Amino acid sequence: MALTSDMNKTPVDVLLLTHSGDFYTIDLVERELADKGISALRINTDQFPTRIGLSANYNSTGTCYSLDSADGSIDLNQVKAVWARKLWPGSVHDEKLEPNVAATCTHQSHLAFMSIMPLLQEAYWMNDVGASFAAESKPLQLKVALDVGFEIPETIISNHPEQVGEFCQKHHQTTGVITKRLGTTTQSMENGSDAYFTTLLSEQDFKHLPEVRLIPQIFQPLVPKQREVRAIVVEDDILAGAIDTRESKTGQIDWRIAEEDIPWQHESLPKSLETKIQSFMKRLGLAYGAIDFIVTPDDRYIFLEVNPAGEWGWLQRDLDLPIASAIATNLIKRGNM
Repeated sequence: MALTSDMNKTPVDVLLLTHSGDFYTIDLVERELADKGISALRINTDQFPTRIGLSANYNSTGTCYSLDSADGSIDLNQVKAVWARKLWPGSVHDEKLEPNVAATCTHQSHLAFMSIMPLLQEAYWMNDVGASFAAESKPLQLKVALDVGFEIPETIISNHPEQVGEFCQKHHQTTGVITKRLGTTTQSMENGSDAYFTTLLSEQDFKHLPEVRLIPQIFQPLVPKQREVRAIVVEDDILAGAIDTRESKTGQIDWRIAEEDIPWQHESLPKSLETKIQSFMKRLGLAYGAIDFIVTPDDRYIFLEVNPAGEWGWLQRDLDLPIASAIATNLIKRGNM
């Protein structure tokens, strides 16, 4: 049961959780919601706790969650939907504080934000925080991918140098071997430097395999490709674009590091693949995700990964895919607005 809301609080239907450096996609969705007559508030989560106040009040009559920012005070109990685009709780930097005290403040702030916000259980979340966090696990993604019938590359995830060495020896002379980090990477419209790209291993790299003991990684054969596909899934909607990297030496490894300016094109996915995509997303409990596939020269779709907060801005910009509209529509529909 919720406490009676404060009449002075600003009514908000949808919360847009992101960070202060976000642009374009967040603006598109905010504009779509405004055009549909929905009140939405953007919250830059990296400004917590220094510029944002968050409270959870409990007493015998119920609970009340509130948030205060430069845009006013919000009764979170009244929020109907949340787009959890990027959750980046900030750090406490104050020269008056000892480093260990600042670190404690930062830790407590992260705990507060990530513990209180998911309690808005009456609201529709895209995505559920717990499901999104769990779905970032690459080992889990690969297991579920196999379970629903996706084809995946042969894979080893290990810190065992000998096993990795055997895997590399098996594939190096035929296809080559690539390695990727276990953490989900982010591709922005500006190709930001925070992304870690797929790397093709060289003979020289094999000399450093003993270092795998200290940093477990993903190893796969380099899959021949005619194009790469990014499928944006918004509940029942799937919108996809493709990039043909056959003429790019670097793009054959990772489209994000292609030296050529390669245009994206529309991609029509097979119905059977769309069915597997929906099963995959339901298994992971995701309402939204950006799924990457390789399409081989013989037209097989090979699953690579899903990013629960993956980017899509260039797909709407270059291909006019109505992704912002799909997100806004689903927030309204499933938030019962």
